[in-house]
Amino acid sequence: MMRNQKPVHIQEVIGKFLQGVAEKKESPQLKIMESWEKIVCAPASTCSAPVMLKNKVLTVVVSNSAWLHQLTMQRRELVEKIDALIGPDLVADIRFKIGNPTMA
Repeated sequence: MMRNQKPVHIQEVIGKFLQGVAEKKESPQLKIMESWEKIVCAPASTCSAPVMLKNKVLTVVVSNSAWLHQLTMQRRELVEKIDALIGPDLVADIRFKIGNPTMA
């Protein structure tokens, strides 16, 4: 089936693509991912990874139950660090789940 669309100049296509990339770079979730080592201590950053931010709830995958417990106890402090580093009112709560943070 052929479409009756007019050809689009490559400059327009690339411009729209780059605009989408720039918008993603500004996303709070990406900023949290990039700043994760600053938010948690260095050992915790290798054993955990933020995977999703939805409705102000950040989901973080941790490698084992010990890190799940440790980071759960630091939940409020981590939210405060995110507020200070990334921006206020982006994260209201953090949920931790066991998984493979290197695959996140």
